[in-house]
Amino acid sequence: MKQCLSAVRCPVCKKHVFMRGNSLICKKGHCFDLSKTGYVNFCAARDDTYPRSLFESRQRIYQAGFYEPLIREIADILNKHVTAPSPLIVDAGCGEGYFLSRITDSFSCRGIGFDISKEAIRLASRLSKDILWMVADLGDIPVKNGQAAAILNILTPASYAEFGRVLTKGGIIIKAVPGSGYLRELRELAGSRLQSGDYSNSSTIDYFKQNARLIGQRHLSWSLPVTPEQARDIARMTPMLSHVDAEELETEKLTAISMEMDVLVGQAK
Repeated sequence: MKQCLSAVRCPVCKKHVFMRGNSLICKKGHCFDLSKTGYVNFCAARDDTYPRSLFESRQRIYQAGFYEPLIREIADILNKHVTAPSPLIVDAGCGEGYFLSRITDSFSCRGIGFDISKEAIRLASRLSKDILWMVADLGDIPVKNGQAAAILNILTPASYAEFGRVLTKGGIIIKAVPGSGYLRELRELAGSRLQSGDYSNSSTIDYFKQNARLIGQRHLSWSLPVTPEQARDIARMTPMLSHVDAEELETEKLTAISMEMDVLVGQAK
């Protein structure tokens, strides 16, 4: 974690921060305490968009291996495009930290993961003590200019202006977006209770291309068997069903779930 501090800036005055005791402090005296599990909260406002139970469900699904093809794809991209020694990887909207913690296990790098949700970062901070976990705002990333060799943006909103500021020259953005078949069985089960019918990621991909120079794109599709408990966890964890009561869905009827992703690789324009 200490190896990442040189890349961090104070979110208030944008100055360098350093450790003093159990706190991060800048030259102007802005002070941010580290939690007992080692994360730092750079956001004064509390975000309650998603409950802790959603992140706990997602953590169980990740740990069960449902996203392994995506993990392997991210690792392949990093091995191809990131060659600098001890590069900094920033996971923007890291949630409970699974993707970054897995990547740092197999790829030699420094890691910073941040999310607006304190509940998510609490869970993330228990996964790895080598990563600097932060509660922070996507629109004002507390990382200095030109520090990150790669930014992960997995199934979460983007801030391309901030990504371009934080990236090194030639640094890459790896963005994963759901495909039209993502969790198809669950969405069919929800039926008319969904706010919108068919899902398309075309607008998200077009927006990526408008704001970053696309240098790679890969379509991934796979299916896995699910237990009734896993099907319920997936229903609880996905924002696609955020307006549907997951407890009312007959998820015990599901025996398999479809996973479909488009993985985009880009550089700042």
